[in-house]
Amino acid sequence: MVGMALYSFSKTVYSSENGCVRSSSSTGPLFPDHLKLLSMMTDQPLILEACVESLTEACWAEAQQATQIELCADLAADGLTPPIRLIEAVMQQIAIPIKVMIRSRGGDFEYSEQELELMLAQIEAIRPLGIDRFVLGMTRRHQAMHFQQLERVIAAFPDIDLTIHKVIDQLADPVATVTALRAYPSVKSVLTSGQAATAREGSSVIRQMIEAAGDDLLVIAAGKVTQENLAELHQLIGAQAYHGRKIVG
Repeated sequence: MVGMALYSFSKTVYSSENGCVRSSSSTGPLFPDHLKLLSMMTDQPLILEACVESLTEACWAEAQQATQIELCADLAADGLTPPIRLIEAVMQQIAIPIKVMIRSRGGDFEYSEQELELMLAQIEAIRPLGIDRFVLGMTRRHQAMHFQQLERVIAAFPDIDLTIHKVIDQLADPVATVTALRAYPSVKSVLTSGQAATAREGSSVIRQMIEAAGDDLLVIAAGKVTQENLAELHQLIGAQAYHGRKIVG
């Protein structure tokens, strides 16, 4: 097997040449210690969203019992729209839900008309693959959500589910923005670290956002969330969903 990288789990094996394949010697589902602990702390299952940028990472996340993935390119630039071939490969290999980042460039989130049109074209190209969950966000000057551009996306694709990414942490009032987003049924969730570098540091704001969201929006807590600190953060924040690159290992 020279040149083939293998990563084995109790249920799944990943091969860099062949993608995720089921192992005939599986001994049953993997249930990591951090999930055992969390299962005793909550009355309902938590959503664990793994942020990934490759097929390898997507396979690993599913094997480690992530609930869903956010698929991006170039996480060093905070995530860009992934290529079609990567989306297709991941869809062929994993069964958990996939959310796709829509971001045409790095840098700020103030998009020109041409940049918005490119993002709309990216969604249009990806939709036929069967993806209906997308992650995006746009601002205007003075640290405000660009609701007009958001409405353009919703009008063009009324049947998709949207997550507003951590651009919300750059806004002057993320709690008020969550309240305003409740008026858009297509917006299902917001990703936030509470205007801080980490979920721990932003925990107070995250809790306020959860309260403002009510039953209309899912607030996904992010910011250095790992399998090691997840249980502690859940006690502090009490969110229904958490997001991170290392959230399941």
